[in-house]
Amino acid sequence: MSKNNHHFIPVTLQCQFASQGEKGLFFFDKEKPEEGTKWRSFKTIFYKKHLNTLHLPDGMEDNSLEIFYDRNFENYLPQIIKKLRSQFTLTPEALSHDEETILIQLFFNHMFRSPDVHGPMLERHTSEAEYSMQQIDNIRVAALREQPKDLLNFLSMIPIVIAKPSNPKDFFIVGSNPILFLRNKGAQSGSLKDGKIELWAAFGSKLAVGFVSGWRGKKTVLLNSRQMSSWNMQLAAQSTSFAGRSKPQISALSKQIGRNPLK
Repeated sequence: MSKNNHHFIPVTLQCQFASQGEKGLFFFDKEKPEEGTKWRSFKTIFYKKHLNTLHLPDGMEDNSLEIFYDRNFENYLPQIIKKLRSQFTLTPEALSHDEETILIQLFFNHMFRSPDVHGPMLERHTSEAEYSMQQIDNIRVAALREQPKDLLNFLSMIPIVIAKPSNPKDFFIVGSNPILFLRNKGAQSGSLKDGKIELWAAFGSKLAVGFVSGWRGKKTVLLNSRQMSSWNMQLAAQSTSFAGRSKPQISALSKQIGRNPLK
């Protein structure tokens, strides 16, 4: 793959959704439904050319954002996930302060660097008559390069909850729009700030991380099969493409979202 093909779902994270020893996932692309569910290697999915490149006026390319992601996320992610998984064992390992900071920053960037997310946002606030696509891309990259401290500090004050399926036969999928916004039962409106919205992301086939305002329970929760099915359906519905370790699961979801679109 070209060094300019930047993954918005890092390869290091994709690996967490695969069966042990596998080097890819079963993948479905809504924009190419005729291809069906296909096995694809990690490097060939969830990327966009020059996604994190800042194009300078002199024609040069600034790849500092991609380097930042590599150094600050890719290098630490396996150890962080290992410690998160350990919370469900008899010998849990706590995240260090630095690791928790990295997790918060990773979650924030996971939420906004996907084209499924920033594409529609930028389209609403820019006009092609006023901006070229390269200028629009530069606006996005420049914003992410700043890493807004206020939002990161806000996330740092919200309890982190870790979830896994209670049924060993259940698996999380990974979607190109990877963050779930879950409204609390009975809430018709609200936000993360008032505790009526939870943010969740699958960090592996058996692991999810949530930011839940006002959480008072245990730091670990188990999800039953109905909840797992609901979460996976929402991830598939809100994403342009999605993948997982089970071909039957991905194939079934691709058919279900055709009958029951949520997006």
